[in-house]
Amino acid sequence: MGDFAVEHRNDHSQVTLIPIIDLVSAETLKDALLDAVSGTGDVAVQGAAVERIDTPGLQVLLSASEILRAGNRRLIMVTPSDVLQKAFVDLGFAAELNDWRDE
Repeated sequence: MGDFAVEHRNDHSQVTLIPIIDLVSAETLKDALLDAVSGTGDVAVQGAAVERIDTPGLQVLLSASEILRAGNRRLIMVTPSDVLQKAFVDLGFAAELNDWRDE
């Protein structure tokens, strides 16, 4: 299992998701997102590599979005994989994913 990459930039942070996000890796995802949230600006999440994501991983992403929203910041989903998009739709969170799109 790989690590989630976190990059802090001047105006935002970016988290790159790993291929398998399950119960085991959800804790590491939480830590990566908390690190990103501690930076300034919005948090971009690169989701192109995701091959499988379970409910705990989605819950962590949703929680990070709520933390950011409380601080007038946002989570921005960058190039979500088809699998990641399907997981959001299957669990009834298509609207949240659409809100996170960088437009």
